Amino acid sequence: MPSYIVHIMLGEVELQCRIEAANSKLAADKAVSHLPELNKDNPARQEFEKFVKGRHKGTIKVKVEETGPLPPIREGRFKLQPSQKKAGWWVATDTDNLVVVTFEEHNFHKTQHIVPLEEKTPEPLALATSLREMADWLREKHYNLIF
Repeated sequence: MPSYIVHIMLGEVELQCRIEAANSKLAADKAVSHLPELNKDNPARQEFEKFVKGRHKGTIKVKVEETGPLPPIREGRFKLQPSQKKAGWWVATDTDNLVVVTFEEHNFHKTQHIVPLEEKTPEPLALATSLREMADWLREKHYNLIF
């Protein structure tokens, strides 16, 4: 499935996200429709709420760029196991970047908790890439656990 970078302009504020969809129109619709569903602490949701409440002037504008298919993920890079501390929770580990994400079953987007395994946190871009790749892997291999 093609991958798109969606740029959402809320007045003067620009938000970006990567979306997989059958076409650019569906990618744009999907990106905008997910804004109100984001965690309340998410800066993108906060900006969207400000826009809806009239604190930003202008209209929502959306620009979509096709990025092509995502590269394959190395077999064995990610591990998933049930949490030993909380019933109904899961622990996903990125063995390359040493990052752990815990989340409640069927509630990945709202409950994910990210912890680096090393004292030094990965660079922001590397961490963001790692988390996107982990989410892609979870969606592909364990869809029934995250949604």
